[in-house]
Amino acid sequence: DLANKLREKLLTNKLVTVVDLHSFTNQRLPGELEESKPDFCIGTDNAHTPPHFRAYFVPALEDLGYQVSVNHPFSGSFVPQPLYQKEFRVRSIMLEVNKRLYMRPIPQLFLTHVPSSIEAAEYLCNSLLDHQKITTLRKQITSILSGLDNL
Repeated sequence: DLANKLREKLLTNKLVTVVDLHSFTNQRLPGELEESKPDFCIGTDNAHTPPHFRAYFVPALEDLGYQVSVNHPFSGSFVPQPLYQKEFRVRSIMLEVNKRLYMRPIPQLFLTHVPSSIEAAEYLCNSLLDHQKITTLRKQITSILSGLDNL
């Protein structure tokens, strides 16, 4: 499991870093009051996210033209429970990407009728993901993450 892998890494490293990377919908969810959501949400944890991580990630993304929010609309970062608030050499940060950065809008056609499985599969395979945007975003995030080695 991840906790054991992190313990193993700590045998040969002073620190290990968990980057909790995933995406979120741009649509307003039940109970949410905000009209718009940021391009990126950085999630931090008081015990496991060093302040310089926030100071590094926010301007790095903003310099690329992205709107960034910290701990809103989502907060926290993942650390396996057996290590949480016990092993402080495990550092963690959450990086949430708004799906609007790499997905195309769902066609109006799909909002007015239920597509056949063939229509849906064809659309998902060919149209929903903007591969050029994904490639650009992957390069940008990889470049930013490579800077973690110096933090």
